[in-house]
Amino acid sequence: MPWYASLPRIESRFYIEQYGGENDVWIGKTLYRMPYVSNDLYLELAKADYNNCQALHRLEWNDILRWYSECSIGEHGVSQSCLLMAHFLAAATLFEPEQSKERLAWAKTIALLEAIDTQFLNDNVSFEDRRRFVNEFRNSYMHQGYVSDDRTNINRDKEGSKLVGLLMSTINLLSLDAFVRHGRDIRNQLCQAVHANGTSNEEKNMAKLDEDMQSLTKAVLSNNNGIDSWMKQTCLAIIRTSYYAAYCTLQEIDYHISKVLFQKVD
Repeated sequence: MPWYASLPRIESRFYIEQYGGENDVWIGKTLYRMPYVSNDLYLELAKADYNNCQALHRLEWNDILRWYSECSIGEHGVSQSCLLMAHFLAAATLFEPEQSKERLAWAKTIALLEAIDTQFLNDNVSFEDRRRFVNEFRNSYMHQGYVSDDRTNINRDKEGSKLVGLLMSTINLLSLDAFVRHGRDIRNQLCQAVHANGTSNEEKNMAKLDEDMQSLTKAVLSNNNGIDSWMKQTCLAIIRTSYYAAYCTLQEIDYHISKVLFQKVD
């Protein structure tokens, strides 16, 4: 697997399995007197750390499945396999325990995008239906504050309205998590984007998005721009998930999911 398609958690799993421990014999340990290479203590610590993180990832998967069931998001065309793939990519990239909220936000965002694609990006849906959905979402978002974890507002008659309620509930809860963790209300940026969508033409919006993505790429690849190196590595790791999904076969992905999320390291 090429580097640009490899994910950190997959690399760690196979490295641990190939790490020989004290019984491993190679010339560097004797000729260059490197006694701490292939050390059993390091191996046991690595296994314990990997298994502990994996246990947390499985608990998060249970939380995501509960959210999937309570929100009835499967009714909008989102399969559990799609949800599992999203959670796997998040866990294989942002695997640290303290990034649990980020992983949950990642998986839920992918699920919502899949729901929108399934419901509105097909030939059976008219332009008017799509425009009605966008307008309803924009109007709801511009006039609604934080909501509680009460999903009664999702149970509406129309599928589009139900999806708007689900989007509003999830976005507000994720925004609240971000505010608690980072002290920033990301709804301001989202509100501006929603407002711009209603006042500018699509070509202008896409040009602005393209410009922003180019600026982000330059910032990540530049050496002297004040951006934390950890943030740069995180951006690159997220980008590699796209290459991974395109490069690996379904059989390989299923194998990696089993290794990363469900099989403990012995």
